Amino acid sequence: MTQGTLFEEDYIVRSQGMLVSQPEVALIELVANAWDAGATNVKIIIPEKHGESLIIEDNGVINHKE
Repeated sequence: MTQGTLFEEDYIVRSQGMLVSQPEVALIELVANAWDAGATNVKIIIPEKHGESLIIEDNGVINHKE
């Protein structure tokens, strides 16, 4: 893991299985998670080259009480 990350690189693939086999569904799910966390701003940076990271940033808040 890199500094500032909460999960391993392949966390979503391992935990969501078939969901991430369709990129558009995976992106929708990530934005929905940000919305559920109360985000009012979601930034998606799509890599220009194969092997670069897809970056999704939001201003949502994680609720640890659940």
